[in-house]
Amino acid sequence: MSFKIIQNTGSGAPLGTVIEGVDLENLDDEMFAKIEDAFNKNYVIVFHDQNLSPDAQVDLTTRLGKPNVHVRAKDFGMPGYPSINLVTNVQEDGKSIGSAYAGVYWHSDLCFQLRPSRATTLFAIEVPEPNPDGTTLGDTQFANTVRAYETLPAHLKKAVEGRRGIFQYARRQSMKHQEDNKVTGRTDLSDEQKKLAPDVTHPIVRSHPLTGEKCLFINETYTFGVTGMPEDEGRALVLELQAHITKPDNVYRHQWRPGDLIIWDNTSAQHKASKDYSWPEHRRLLRHSGALYSEETYCGEIYEQDTAQLAG
Repeated sequence: MSFKIIQNTGSGAPLGTVIEGVDLENLDDEMFAKIEDAFNKNYVIVFHDQNLSPDAQVDLTTRLGKPNVHVRAKDFGMPGYPSINLVTNVQEDGKSIGSAYAGVYWHSDLCFQLRPSRATTLFAIEVPEPNPDGTTLGDTQFANTVRAYETLPAHLKKAVEGRRGIFQYARRQSMKHQEDNKVTGRTDLSDEQKKLAPDVTHPIVRSHPLTGEKCLFINETYTFGVTGMPEDEGRALVLELQAHITKPDNVYRHQWRPGDLIIWDNTSAQHKASKDYSWPEHRRLLRHSGALYSEETYCGEIYEQDTAQLAG
């Protein structure tokens, strides 16, 4: 089968494309150039029926940018592959062998870093069996942040002009530890890990470093406030923007099957995983790898708490 693009994944969603006729295990420069062009235009691209080794996944990620070693790599990393994390609910000795039920609220990967992610590759090895009625489990939803900015009401465009979102990874991880520890054995961050993930800020309206398109760069998971505003007011603005970004007509829902590989843009899109399956009734195992922008392309700022935040 020759290279073929099927726009909008057949769903009518304003992002995403299925690409056929590609063997990602044996990817050459010419084919990657076609894939990258489709990726920059569609933000979420889907490949079915892949037999992708960890080495080939790392190679694909490296073509997109510098592979990221996650702050929790020692907790969720794949042995021998520091830039691959396991996203899985599979447990051994009462503890998940990877990040269980990761990303169940809207977010973009590594948005909490000074040097955030350009792209993520996620490969499905095992997915839960569908329900008897045929409904799928463990789906992932994607929202278009470019279209979200383009359709943002005028009063909200004015409200976010020149503002920066405050991203707090350690704070969210502490919350997730309290929520999930009894079910998955998830630990809190160590002091060393917390030092690697300081609070940072990014522009709420962020120009994509490669395409120049304006995007809304906030999310309900990691953006706890807005610079220059009391925290409660800033968080309320974040949630109002989140509701706009994730309106149903701005979202694509992917139903996973083994052998699927998805690449998504972490500036032009954000995503959310479904937490509608459980161990040991269901097994879900995926390999996750992120590619960073270069510091010369884009870098955020360390957050210094201001008086407006203290007042809140």
